[in-house]
Amino acid sequence: MDSGRISKSKSGYSGHFSREGRRSLSLQCYSGGFFIVNRVENRIISSECRSLSRSGVFSAETAEEWRGSKVTGRRTAAMTGGASDRSEMSERPCRSEMCFRIEEGDVLALDFDGVLLDSIHECLLTAYNAHQSIQGGRRISGLGDMDPELLGDAGYLRNYIRHGVDYMHIFRILKGRSRPASQAAFDEILQQYSGDPAELMEAFYRERRHFFGRDMQGWFDANPLFPGVGEALKAFPRPESLKVISTKRRDFLLALIRHHGLPISEESVYTADGGISKEEIIESILKKEACAASAFHFIDDQADTVLRCAATGVKVYHARWGYCTEEQILTVERAGLPSLDLDTFIQGLQTAG
Repeated sequence: MDSGRISKSKSGYSGHFSREGRRSLSLQCYSGGFFIVNRVENRIISSECRSLSRSGVFSAETAEEWRGSKVTGRRTAAMTGGASDRSEMSERPCRSEMCFRIEEGDVLALDFDGVLLDSIHECLLTAYNAHQSIQGGRRISGLGDMDPELLGDAGYLRNYIRHGVDYMHIFRILKGRSRPASQAAFDEILQQYSGDPAELMEAFYRERRHFFGRDMQGWFDANPLFPGVGEALKAFPRPESLKVISTKRRDFLLALIRHHGLPISEESVYTADGGISKEEIIESILKKEACAASAFHFIDDQADTVLRCAATGVKVYHARWGYCTEEQILTVERAGLPSLDLDTFIQGLQTAG
């Protein structure tokens, strides 16, 4: 069994654990505790653990200790090392003709949540409390207070999220005991919503502002970078070529970039939250900077977004360490587009021309 690595940042600790080349578990450790995510199907497994190595490495023995601790979520085969009830997510190498390599003069554009930021804790907690505020229910202070089965299903539906407000639909959908198993099924449920989308959006961002204002450090702690990403970006030789293209609200996005000390200027941050799509943003950057499509790289964890942005002619990559299902990964690969694992991404940053 392979070992994993924990990265320390201002927000605490985050890490991942692989078994026989398959990344099966990841964790977030922050001021309010920590939780584990089964990365085979992106299902949150809430746990109380007796101890946690902070030496920078956690081993098979640490994983055994997790398994021996009180697990309040569903115990899946990924937790016990066997085959999952979903197909296993193997570490597929990048095809040689599609390898991720940044040459001198190239532009690298990155999605934020699911590529740089592991934001699932903050987003689910914010959405749950916002949903409770509308329904007149009880608020919670952390994901450990949520029903474990609800938490697991909510973590799985995160794979279909495109915008922050979509998180609100997760708890509405689960309350109706529906569990869409594809992006198309999730989108169809959203289209059938008869309420006021603006009400959901306002509730979500009101709750996020409340969280940020009440406990700013706790909010940052719940928004860690993926392991190794911060260090690799800070060492990137040409930070002026970095862009962020995200659906996250600009004020929160800039706050997180500053908090994590990322070398990305405010002018290089583009938000697709005002009716403009990511592919339109890419096309506008190409025109503005007179950049050839062949010298423009874009990475996103949302499979549909990757497929749409491929039509612009730029080099697109699917971030399979983010929020996606095995089927979404296969959909991208069937289209002849590359999907990257986290180590390949970091290596590409470190070897950039």
